[in-house]
Amino acid sequence: MNIMQIMDGIPRETKLEIIDLMKSLKGLPFDEFKERLVLFEIGHRLKELRGEKTLEEVAEAAHITKNTLIAYEAGERMPRDEAKNNLSTYYGVSIDSLFNVSFED
Repeated sequence: MNIMQIMDGIPRETKLEIIDLMKSLKGLPFDEFKERLVLFEIGHRLKELRGEKTLEEVAEAAHITKNTLIAYEAGERMPRDEAKNNLSTYYGVSIDSLFNVSFED
């Protein structure tokens, strides 16, 4: 199976995000590569959970700024413990299910 077959059925916006991520990861040391993948996955989870809610609505409920939420969703920053707790409570999910990312089978 090639990358095009794997990406078949993925929304165009998500495909573009994946392509940008892949470009940004090229040539990175493995630990940094893995860290960026984790941030990307967490950002993707946060975006999915937000759904149709506004950035402002979620940021206010989580006691963070809109720009901070944007950075989390873009995979640019890891939320601090207090923000993790507030976001998981707001979305009604466990901290582990939202923020623990494993690449193990």
